[in-house]
Amino acid sequence: MPRRRRKDPADKAVKAVMSGEWRATPEESERRDAQRLLSGLADALNACEAAGHAVKLAHGAVLTPVGYVLPVYPDAGERFAVRTMALTEFPVAADSGDED
Repeated sequence: MPRRRRKDPADKAVKAVMSGEWRATPEESERRDAQRLLSGLADALNACEAAGHAVKLAHGAVLTPVGYVLPVYPDAGERFAVRTMALTEFPVAADSGDED
């Protein structure tokens, strides 16, 4: 007589996840998004330090020897803008795909 497989309680959870019945709550999703964004910010700050660009934070701005990230007025569409040491916008890099 063939042996019957016992049902594992985890099978229900796997089936729910695969079927889409189980979803993260909005709070869980928000926490994961915040964690991902803050991790990306920490990675960017660490990369600046590793490249020799000392980063200082002051009054909502990020200050480095090569440029700034400054808070701008909300009417500008974005909350922060990057600027050179002369407070001008960084030049747009040429698209390298056009050169043959």
